[in-house]
Amino acid sequence: MEQEAIGRILADVGALVRDAGGAGPGDTFLYAEAGDNWVGPSVFKDFGDRVVYCQGNTDLDFRILDLWDAAPADKKWRALLMTVSGEKFDARFQYDEGWDEAESDYERRPRVLTAKFGNKPIEFPDYESPPFTDTAY
Repeated sequence: MEQEAIGRILADVGALVRDAGGAGPGDTFLYAEAGDNWVGPSVFKDFGDRVVYCQGNTDLDFRILDLWDAAPADKKWRALLMTVSGEKFDARFQYDEGWDEAESDYERRPRVLTAKFGNKPIEFPDYESPPFTDTAY
């Protein structure tokens, strides 16, 4: 039952990531760190020659928190990396192993983006709130 619930939540997260990236070709990528009552998600759309940061929403924040809460206590993850291609998604989790507590998400995120997208330029459109702000609930 637990795996079914986690699968449903992952499918919801994938749909919300796809919606945040918008229509059109190109994968949409989510990098999210989470913990007890907090989440820091970032969504990026790959346009081939460039990558654009996409504004998420609180529905995505809450579903990521639901996913973190649904994980068994001995399998709590530190980060979720999800690539959405059309109606399909690939989700990977990072756990404690190799995690540097002294490093902030602001230091990890650019490294993750470079590993995912190489040296493509990343654009951050103007939004009412700046990107990379953790949301606590």
